[in-house]
Amino acid sequence: MPASKNQMELTHINPLRRRRRAPNCSAKLTAELASKVKTMVLEMGMAQHTAAAKLNLNPGRVNEVVHGNRFQDAPFAPVQDVIAL
Repeated sequence: MPASKNQMELTHINPLRRRRRAPNCSAKLTAELASKVKTMVLEMGMAQHTAAAKLNLNPGRVNEVVHGNRFQDAPFAPVQDVIAL
């Protein structure tokens, strides 16, 4: 015997079921990548979203590096290393 429409809708609501998340598709931010971000954005004048795309980083992480919230002490990368990207 088929379940009613309301019962079928309630079977989809389960507060204990874990939600699936999308896999991480951006690279982990390292000191080396932060150095490249600083050079690209602050020295070369590249847009943050462009630098994020070229380095496969989340744009939010790029913004944190640019504003000094992460890797404040990371030096600027040589421009030659960045141009090769």
